[in-house]
Amino acid sequence: MSSLIKYLAALLLLLSCTDPSRARTSYTAAVVEYHPVDQRGNDSNFVLNANLAEYEKFIEEAKGQNADIVVFPEYGLTGLGASNTRKLALQYAQTVPPAPKHEEAAEVPCLSPNSSMAIRRLSCSSRKNKIYVVVNLPEVVPCNLNDLDCPEDGFYIYNTNVVFDRDGGVISKYHKYNLYLEKSMNKPQEPMYSTFQTDFSVTFGVFICFDILFKEPAFNLVKVMKVKNLIFSTAWISQLPFLTAVQTQESWAFGLDVNLLASGLNHPEAGNGGSGIYAGGKGRLASIMPSTSGSQLIITQVPLMQRVDAVPDSVNTVFQYKTTNSVSHMHLRHDDLSNYTFSQALVNGSNDIKLCNRNLCCNFHADVQFSDDGHEAPIYRFATADTQIKYGHTYKANIHVCALLYCEDVDETKCVYYPDDPQSLDNVNFKSIEISGNFLSSQMIFPSTLATSLEPLPVSSLSFMKNDDETTLQLTKDSQGLLTFALYARNFNSSTFEVSTLQP
Repeated sequence: MSSLIKYLAALLLLLSCTDPSRARTSYTAAVVEYHPVDQRGNDSNFVLNANLAEYEKFIEEAKGQNADIVVFPEYGLTGLGASNTRKLALQYAQTVPPAPKHEEAAEVPCLSPNSSMAIRRLSCSSRKNKIYVVVNLPEVVPCNLNDLDCPEDGFYIYNTNVVFDRDGGVISKYHKYNLYLEKSMNKPQEPMYSTFQTDFSVTFGVFICFDILFKEPAFNLVKVMKVKNLIFSTAWISQLPFLTAVQTQESWAFGLDVNLLASGLNHPEAGNGGSGIYAGGKGRLASIMPSTSGSQLIITQVPLMQRVDAVPDSVNTVFQYKTTNSVSHMHLRHDDLSNYTFSQALVNGSNDIKLCNRNLCCNFHADVQFSDDGHEAPIYRFATADTQIKYGHTYKANIHVCALLYCEDVDETKCVYYPDDPQSLDNVNFKSIEISGNFLSSQMIFPSTLATSLEPLPVSSLSFMKNDDETTLQLTKDSQGLLTFALYARNFNSSTFEVSTLQP
């Protein structure tokens, strides 16, 4: 071997040893299910400092478990009070440095004594622990009162996610575009498409909470920008039968085949809670659907997904799986099903039917065995909807749904309630289910399932197939304790609906 070849071989060996991302097939991610410190007499300084101290502990713990990145929830530093009261939001609000453009160096607030207190402490924590950190906080931006959009107090306040790199530099930030009952926050004039690159060969996109149900920016980050790893900070309020927290997170990641790091605010008595790490078609790698208040770090390895549409290489990694199945204290809201078309109750054995609602037609099959134990069998129905709803009684959204639902009683509108005796559904065995509908390929389509544990069914028991004019979801393994088995789609191009069909 010539001296030149020996030199090149040694150089390649050195590069492979000094650049771990070259040999990586996964990265280690952490998300925090976080219960914020109480707002004692609206003392924002106390609350902010107390929560920052807890964040610093979680950052150190995540680094101690070799995490590359740690994500915190929406309103975790402030509590939800900051979303409703402008005066309180201003007390919490921070000045955030601009993200660098092109080859500019990122600003490191830890090295600047004039930085906002929370931004400086978070920068120092990420710098000390050499870890990527994503946090959510109110950001204050002065505006010109001559600007017609400028609020009377002279400031825009944005619901903002801030990203720090391993050196504590602010490398990206995102202003929430789809606000949800947040009176104190300002909506950006245009949606932001926020991404950042890491030293472990992953490009992340960032969005917040309610954004997950909309085209801009969340859906377009995947479909237009081809981002395959997404960060999701949320203060989600769970709603039956399609939009509980972990159900929504896994459905979105599974339906779009992307990695999703989801960090949720914890307050289950008010309906807030649910966090997880998801690997697209591989399903959830770690999750929690809490029944009691408290904070928890969720950490696992995640297979690499690049900004391409290729299937990732197989990953020989043992994934940690953490979950809480008790739901005795989780407050659940309920969807309005008044505009759905329903079938009769399912019978023992094979059930086949076609249902149409406006422009959507769904084909249903279910082979079900009800236990012959002398008790009245639980009620299940097929349901179809091509309708417009209002999320939070406020935000119009066009949806297409083909669903199999558990129903509390013969009243069809009661197919949105958690059973008084969830164990009774364990006596109902679904041998097979197949649902298909004439969904448009441009729609955002979720395979939405839910069991009495308030967790989705394992993706290993599902088959999800989508083409230009039909989408199909199949159950491939026996299942008990079923609440929801559905295709749930957001139709971004639907025609206008009559106001009379809307939920009041």
